[in-house]
Amino acid sequence: MATSVSPAARKAPARKASGRRRWFEWHSWVGVVAGLLLFIICWSGTFATLSRELDWLTTPAMRVSASETASPTVVDIHDAVAKAMPEATIAYVWLSDQPGFAPLAYAKMPDHTLRQVYVDPVSLRVTGSTSAVNVQRFFRDLHMDFFGLLGWGKFAVCIFAIPLLISAVTPLVFYKRWWRRFFDLRTDKGAKALWSSLHKLAGLWSLWFVAAIGITGAWYLFEETRIEALDGKFAWVDSYPLAVHPLPPLHRAESEMLPFGELVAAARRYAPELEITGASTDRNGYFYVEGKTDALLVRDRANKMYLDPANARLVYYQTADDLSAYWRWSDMADPVHFGTWGGMTTKIVWFLFGLALSGLSLTGGWLHVQRMQRQGAGSRWSGAALAAATGIAITLFCLVVAVLRAFQASPAGTGYWPDVTPGTAVIALLWFASTLAVGITWLVCLRPRRSPSARAVR
Repeated sequence: MATSVSPAARKAPARKASGRRRWFEWHSWVGVVAGLLLFIICWSGTFATLSRELDWLTTPAMRVSASETASPTVVDIHDAVAKAMPEATIAYVWLSDQPGFAPLAYAKMPDHTLRQVYVDPVSLRVTGSTSAVNVQRFFRDLHMDFFGLLGWGKFAVCIFAIPLLISAVTPLVFYKRWWRRFFDLRTDKGAKALWSSLHKLAGLWSLWFVAAIGITGAWYLFEETRIEALDGKFAWVDSYPLAVHPLPPLHRAESEMLPFGELVAAARRYAPELEITGASTDRNGYFYVEGKTDALLVRDRANKMYLDPANARLVYYQTADDLSAYWRWSDMADPVHFGTWGGMTTKIVWFLFGLALSGLSLTGGWLHVQRMQRQGAGSRWSGAALAAATGIAITLFCLVVAVLRAFQASPAGTGYWPDVTPGTAVIALLWFASTLAVGITWLVCLRPRRSPSARAVR
């Protein structure tokens, strides 16, 4: 006996296929319109992950012997810099947790410039100094907010967490049985099929990474919106007024301050469990230390202490365990976003997956444009071209601002060359050159081409 199939049942597979196609179109057009700007953000963030290591490679003063065991304190580093540079005001001391990296102090010079001063942890000898404009600062400022971008830079960067998350979620809907495709690589169907297969394979293996970057990026967008549009609060407790619970104003003359070593010793007495990794002599009037406890996945400033520098009185002490879930996550976002939570191992993993994500940002849009051109659909070129031109314009803006900042870091009257290391200049220029080359190539690849039939008619 024949079984009849209702018209509704026959239409169900067609509706399902149409729905998948719609999700695929959204995924593809996110790549076309946002691809280049996402690439610039991911490309800069990838290098920001290892920016300190790039500084280490290009700055001899940062390199010390990793084989010699030494555990200097912030007091040792402070005293070494104070002895070598008595004319400087030491603003902050920081201990590196990576072997082979010199501890450093930020010193304000009489000409009002800020220097990073490096100290050998064994001999406690100053090995050299550089301006604060280095590879790490360059990539962090570029990735964080496009060097300010007329006051809207952070919003401009963080808003791209939305298309990034859309790009991660939509394939889970239209890519059939994606959980079985982690080892599918087609190499026998030509170059375009190979690129398509590589795009899918890299995307699947990067899903966890895209989720981590997208979620933390969306958090930065929410946090920046809250700060700028709602309450303006950037911390739970701080000595600055833009905290939920600001500490009372404190104004002390330098002559009233106790010696640096006595203040650090007092901090250790108050919190022997705190491994002090940084200390500031003047955080809006307070002596400030931060460091590590047994709390996981938080930046050091989640554990901090404020002292009255005139009498070493404890004003406030906080550990990550004292924070609410909201503010603890606020102190977890950076280690997760940049992969610093697990040391060099996680940094390398984040760097490699960052390269993959940068490639995904470009290849998806390029594959869709190739598909459109084969189908003779080039009418949406204007939107993609505008987005690509915007990416190139932002890159040029960042180049100009980076050069201006390098000159501003130079002491007055030292000539025309900016006070940056040659390595910093070379890495920055190579990054800009490669990014602009990608942008121009992207424009060329996106330009509409006449179909063979149209050329034949002409």
